[in-house]
Amino acid sequence: MAAIITEEFRRNNAQLLLNDIVTIPHYMGISQQTPWAENTEVPGAPYPKGTVGDTRRATHGLTGLFRVNSDNVNLVIPRNDLVANRTYKVYNPFDPTCFYASTTDNTFPCYITLDPNYLFLCIHKTSDADFMTDGQIAANLGDSGAGLNDYGGVVTFDGYTWAYLGRYDQYNFINSTEFVAFDNTITPTDQFNGDAETAAENATGGLVHGFTVLYGGDGYTQEASTEGTNISVNATIYGTDLNGDLKTDSISVLVDYENSKLKNVRLNTITSGIVDNYVEARIELTDWTLGNGYSDPTADAHIIVHVAPIDGFGADKASTLPAWYIGCYSDTGVAEYVPDTTTYHQISLIREPLQSGSETQLTTEYIQPLDYFELANWTSEEVTSVLPGWAIYQGNNKVGTLSHVQQVISSNDSTPLNPIRYYYYNDYYNGYLNIDPDDTGVIKFVSPDGNDEVDTNTAVTNVQLSDYQRHSGKLIFEDNRSTVTRQDGQSEELKVIIQL
Repeated sequence: MAAIITEEFRRNNAQLLLNDIVTIPHYMGISQQTPWAENTEVPGAPYPKGTVGDTRRATHGLTGLFRVNSDNVNLVIPRNDLVANRTYKVYNPFDPTCFYASTTDNTFPCYITLDPNYLFLCIHKTSDADFMTDGQIAANLGDSGAGLNDYGGVVTFDGYTWAYLGRYDQYNFINSTEFVAFDNTITPTDQFNGDAETAAENATGGLVHGFTVLYGGDGYTQEASTEGTNISVNATIYGTDLNGDLKTDSISVLVDYENSKLKNVRLNTITSGIVDNYVEARIELTDWTLGNGYSDPTADAHIIVHVAPIDGFGADKASTLPAWYIGCYSDTGVAEYVPDTTTYHQISLIREPLQSGSETQLTTEYIQPLDYFELANWTSEEVTSVLPGWAIYQGNNKVGTLSHVQQVISSNDSTPLNPIRYYYYNDYYNGYLNIDPDDTGVIKFVSPDGNDEVDTNTAVTNVQLSDYQRHSGKLIFEDNRSTVTRQDGQSEELKVIIQL
């Protein structure tokens, strides 16, 4: 049995996830403050497995939760800039590899991203088309180029034909050197009446833009030659229009055959508004007859006609482009306090985390997921002798790991805190007991190598639980990383790309 997950399934899942993030609270988490133990002898981060165990480990070590709001999640596609001396593929609705670069023949995907925020789709190129050239790019697709003054149309140069899809979201926070955000709100613009749908439809709606040979047939020769390239043949397109009525066009195509079998069928050229407005279509090589110097095939070839969407390529970019990537963004600067010289090694996306002690969703921009305790009689001078990552003992019990010490109100307010806060987390190494506010056992800190020990001779005077209910929420995504070190007041832009 031959089976596969389809592109439409991936697009649909991406849209479902996007809708879910917009309507249900999702948070990006930073976690795993200590280095990866499993990579002690091998630099880097371990490959995530996505197991239940991974989820428990990730939510145990959370040190920050940052809300992904509706403005910071979007469909994205890999950036693929139009660059001179590159060869680009042609869009083929029957070939999923047209969206990916190939190192075998050094070709690039069939769509391009062009500054400042244009999107084009390659729908045709001549058999001798090779590299794009700087001069032609500037003349045809630059801000003053003729192509962009004819919004919604197709542009042909250097043997390539590009269909204008509209624009991507130029100022989206998710954009990077590798991905750009897009949606269907910026479609090709009609220069006459401003109707974006009309412009897209008029440009490429139902346009015949290529062919796929499913079966090459047999007996295809010209002048007794069993091989031929770029043989010009008149053909007829038969199809239906939007009303279901018969529609036909006479065209000229180029044919390659090998060993008496059709290998490729290509259009000579593509022009906007010509051979278009088809819903479905088929082709007959009407001039491939003995009377015109060709053979009489003993078995007919089977050829599928590539027809653009009836409302044009630009009207629904998600249905044409590889729209199975979701981009999420969070700014850690929303945290009131960022501790100095702390680290994290993991970024995650968590769906619907809950408030501590309830079934209520968290909704605020930032959540500090760590509990903290206070030692009222321990001075700030003594605090400097302990460091993040040290084990914590309450009496004789190992109760967790020190995340950081907060001595001031916030990163923007240096007013001293009194008493100082000691944030901690539980893990498999230093224990899962919670610090007991009623326990009179003194707090002791021990370095990871066990060589240094600081006994505070002081019992806990207060314990404050986090607003986050530990282990709540569904871990949707995890990204293990090498060490990210944070400085006092530092913030980072967290960007996550999820490929469905």
